[in-house]
Amino acid sequence: MNRSVITIVIGGLLAFAAAAIFLAPRGPLFHSWVPWRALAATAAYYGPYSNQPVALSWDQSKLAAVNPEAGTVSIFQVAGDANTKTAEVPVGKAPAGAAWSADGSTLYVANQLDGTVSVVTPYQGGSYQATGTITVGTEPHGMVLSASGRKLYVTNTRSNNVSVIDTMYNTVTATISGVGPEPRGIAITHGSGATDSAQVIYVTNFLALPSGNGHPDGFDDAKTGYVTAISVANDTVITTIKLSTVADTGFKAAGDALNHIAPPANPQPSDFKFTTGAYPNQLNNLTTHGNFVYLPNTGASPNGPVRFNVNVQSLVSVINLTTNQDAGQTINMQQAVGAQANPTKLFITQPWAIAFKNSADQAYVVSAASNIVVKLAVNTTTGAPSVQSDPSDSTKVLEIPVGKNPRGIVINSTDTRAYVWNYISRDISVIDLTQSPERVIATLTSTALPQPGTQDDKVHAGRELFFASVGVFDPPASGKPAITGNMSNNGWGSCGACHPNGLTDNVVWIFASGPRRTVPLHSTFVHGDPTQQRALNWSGIFDQIESFEGNIRNVSGGAGLFVQSDGVTPATLPAAFAATAGLNQLKIRGVNAWDAIKAYIQSGIPAPISPVSKTDPDTVAGQQLFTQAGCNNCHSTALWTTSRVRYTPPADPSLIQNTELIAELRPVGTFNPLGTNEVRATATAPVGADGFNTPSLLSIFAFSQTFFHGGSAASFDDVMANVAHRTAGLSAGASDPLSSASARAQLEKFLNSIDGSTPPVNPPAPGAVTLVNNFNYKSSAEAPAAAVAAYGTGLASAATPSTSTTLPSGIGGTTAAVKDSAGVLRLAPLYAVSPGQVNFEVNPGTATGPAAVTITSPSGAISTATMQIAAVAPGIASTNPNGTGVALATAIRVAADGVTQTPVSVFQCTSAACTATPIDVSTGTVYVSFYGTGIRGFSSLANVNCTIGGASATVLSAGAQGQFPGLDQLNVQLPGSLRGAGSVNVVFTIDGQTSNPVTISVQ
Repeated sequence: MNRSVITIVIGGLLAFAAAAIFLAPRGPLFHSWVPWRALAATAAYYGPYSNQPVALSWDQSKLAAVNPEAGTVSIFQVAGDANTKTAEVPVGKAPAGAAWSADGSTLYVANQLDGTVSVVTPYQGGSYQATGTITVGTEPHGMVLSASGRKLYVTNTRSNNVSVIDTMYNTVTATISGVGPEPRGIAITHGSGATDSAQVIYVTNFLALPSGNGHPDGFDDAKTGYVTAISVANDTVITTIKLSTVADTGFKAAGDALNHIAPPANPQPSDFKFTTGAYPNQLNNLTTHGNFVYLPNTGASPNGPVRFNVNVQSLVSVINLTTNQDAGQTINMQQAVGAQANPTKLFITQPWAIAFKNSADQAYVVSAASNIVVKLAVNTTTGAPSVQSDPSDSTKVLEIPVGKNPRGIVINSTDTRAYVWNYISRDISVIDLTQSPERVIATLTSTALPQPGTQDDKVHAGRELFFASVGVFDPPASGKPAITGNMSNNGWGSCGACHPNGLTDNVVWIFASGPRRTVPLHSTFVHGDPTQQRALNWSGIFDQIESFEGNIRNVSGGAGLFVQSDGVTPATLPAAFAATAGLNQLKIRGVNAWDAIKAYIQSGIPAPISPVSKTDPDTVAGQQLFTQAGCNNCHSTALWTTSRVRYTPPADPSLIQNTELIAELRPVGTFNPLGTNEVRATATAPVGADGFNTPSLLSIFAFSQTFFHGGSAASFDDVMANVAHRTAGLSAGASDPLSSASARAQLEKFLNSIDGSTPPVNPPAPGAVTLVNNFNYKSSAEAPAAAVAAYGTGLASAATPSTSTTLPSGIGGTTAAVKDSAGVLRLAPLYAVSPGQVNFEVNPGTATGPAAVTITSPSGAISTATMQIAAVAPGIASTNPNGTGVALATAIRVAADGVTQTPVSVFQCTSAACTATPIDVSTGTVYVSFYGTGIRGFSSLANVNCTIGGASATVLSAGAQGQFPGLDQLNVQLPGSLRGAGSVNVVFTIDGQTSNPVTISVQ
């Protein structure tokens, strides 16, 4: 081939290659032409060194910030303080982390709800677009880049692993397992001369895990945080590091619940003498500096009694890189604020992220709930951090106000600027680090806020309050200042402090009812149907989101959101189960504060996504076992719990027993009153004997190693080892389908697969019951305060009578609910329950018309019927269990003197039967008391008529018997004309309604 031909061929190939680069589809293949640029970077290594929602390019010219609700990433030019937004690029769902390639040509964005990493590159006109995606694990969150720029590490919070992406080919080359549950925070060692072969990655488990000391959760040292070290050289786990708990937070309690020392009713300063500890929890972020790793976290101090400053703490834990062990230098940043001389205090709630200066031993920690950044100095020898004071006012801690809910921070390479990512205000605060004190010099809008007045705006307002420790509310009147600070005591505490991301901190708190694991809120309402709400808390002690006003006031120490007519003064705290609709509330952007928070809980908290295949044979088999074992009696519907608030507040008093919504509780063998942590915050016996409000199984896989109300089960194996619990949904005598380990393993596989995409398993079809008047055995109608018998199957676990004349609304987990024609739901008082029969009293006040009856068994199985409620439905008691035969009555004879009274026998019984005793009416006057039910609602005594043997008899009085619930009494004078009549029928007609006939014998 001659030179000219070679030239033509080479030129053609180059032209084709250029065209291919220009015309190729904007997908992963496109990147195979250009990733070599990642290895040709000229800027110094600049990570990212830790997981952040905001990232600086290595040359410091570009800043990227994710926008989770918008599903976009924004790019800014920040060189020379240009601070100009140049692009907002659509990526995947809920982007959580960002990282630039080494040369700044490619931006990687972790999309939490898509399980992907978007690849964003520039294109014509200097703008950007997502040109490809890389599939990683489930719910990717944080990313760091190795020193070479070749390896991008991604934490996958739900599949519990770390993906390794080769940035040359944009493919996953390794998946690192063995990093524990919910790996979230990720950091990489760096510094001058860092190389991939020497670097180590540190990955946090977001939630604390059992510490192994034998203490059940509720103790201040029962759990702790864990961090996994990984070698970059070979992408393998080096070790797992256990963080130290804090023995003394520096804040005292007025009692010690677990040691049964109750606090005084009104504690005085001298009563606060009990040392409190805390364990590291909510490890969202960490970073390395020098020879140490620094981890800001929310420490949990769960032992009671509750008080704003002994519940959650703001810790910074320290790991020694040489030993890969806790350095023993943990600090509680709240102590610095507590000790400051300045009386105006803002505590550092929910420390979420940290960044160090590059050329100084100083760090900045963002306090997500308090909307501030605080400064730390560290000892390079020991690693000890210390909170810094404000150089302009040494009486207080340096607190730099930023935007709303800051959750990320990066510092440029020259240590002149910090960029703080504010989740709620959707902007970036630019802090000038060269000033003393440091201050914000610019605010960059990352993405638009919701349109005012829309539902999205209402949800976002609720999101703002949920994660705020202070709260900013509308002025009470025009010209007045905004109301601030009502969410907690000096910014100490927020809803999000115990419900990170709206879910759970997985802590068992020793609360007023007893040990209670924090309930994740994503399963409070059926998504898309706010009318379907679960009863609240483990014991069903609340029925409205607004009821948590008490938590704001009594746990976080805030003034609360309900106010008097002046719009400022806190209103009286509403009682549990009282209606809160219509009460005056603080407002945020014109929306009632509690309405906004409720809107966020209803639709703003996505259910964690399961990594488990729905079609795996073991998953499918486990779902079948789920139904066979009767788990769906309690754990079904779209909420994966049958618990509901079944009425419009206020609750009828009959629904409440022992402060609980008794019909929503299931006694399934999970309460051990002798448990070490079974105690109330007041050091008294806990609530639990009636059972517990069925928890949701929606995304239960995400909240591992702490199950049941008090954390008594550390695994699904422990849960299913409880035979009483796993067989609670079975009918009497049924065999246990979960008796084998293999069956339990299949069920566990199914439970781990449940998430928002799992089709709900329906509860079993309701059983049928037959309702009859307890005395006339008719089913035509019942009356308020009447005694009724319900016949069915599987209604109770055993035959159990009430032991008191004050009838309970639940016996052994069985309840009978009646919803009347007015829509009022009540629990009927119970006389007795058995597997085949439930005897109850129709509640006084039940409206006439059709009523629905629901019998709920201890297993959660329900049986239903309808009945007609009439003002009267007379049933007269007889000695036979069918409403006929000899009257169950008493009598007296009044002598001619009108004073002397003697009892008269009406019937006598043998083991075989009861027979009428002839009544002598020849002397004196005989009065007979007949007993029955459904009578007391008569209109007037004139409309209460009686015939005996066809003859009219005078009814002297009628009404409630007075001693026994539901029992009525009619006092009748026996006519002397009946002498010698023998066996005669007695019939009452009350307001036109005829009773069943009973017999007496007249001598």
